Amino acid sequence: MRAKSMRFIIWMILLGIGICLPSDGLSEAEMREWTSASGDMVRASLVRHTGNLVVLERRDGQQLQILMSQLSEADQAYLRERAAPAVEMPTPIRRTGSTENRIQLTEEQIAALVTRDPEDLQEGARYVLFRGTASSARSTSLQQSRGRVPFRVTVQLLEITPAAGGFPSTRRLGGVGRIYVLNDKGEMVDSVSRSLDRLVPERFNRGGYEGEVPAPGEYTFVMYVEYRGKLFGRVQKITL
Repeated sequence: MRAKSMRFIIWMILLGIGICLPSDGLSEAEMREWTSASGDMVRASLVRHTGNLVVLERRDGQQLQILMSQLSEADQAYLRERAAPAVEMPTPIRRTGSTENRIQLTEEQIAALVTRDPEDLQEGARYVLFRGTASSARSTSLQQSRGRVPFRVTVQLLEITPAAGGFPSTRRLGGVGRIYVLNDKGEMVDSVSRSLDRLVPERFNRGGYEGEVPAPGEYTFVMYVEYRGKLFGRVQKITL
């Protein structure tokens, strides 16, 4: 184990990653095993994680700096989970009549929506990207006779891995996409919760969720996904 820890430090020196001056020692409760992408290990605590830079501190107080992208997948997942702030999940709002229970965000939750994480992206670092779009759809003769206006919403959550000198790798993430529509008075006129694989766009303007609003006008579409304790999403206003 000592040999692997020493190799971990030497490996970081070869990569040009800094080793800082020692500080006061830490308690054993704060320590954990960290593993590099090549399999070398060191026991240390997390001092800070900023963008792609990670600072660790060993039991003897010596601090080590390493790039997050050069840690194991498990350690990267641990850091992403720690970095995600606690977000109060929306509570269902019960409506009367024939409409189903719907989920609406508070103003604070809407303000906290993100489309990319991490936002302070370092070159070459993996990130999560939210894509959501609301648009008008072709109306049927029945909708026209009733004065109702159709729309389509598509939602995707993607993990993007940049590739040096080439196209980035894109992977669709799973989860539940939530969509609701407000009229110009702030009243909810439609909502839906569906798995993301049913909300992705397809060719020829297909795919996603198709709904309708009761009359022409300006509407606000709120689209979001909860992923690893964080709300990804966006708000879009369109005239239908």
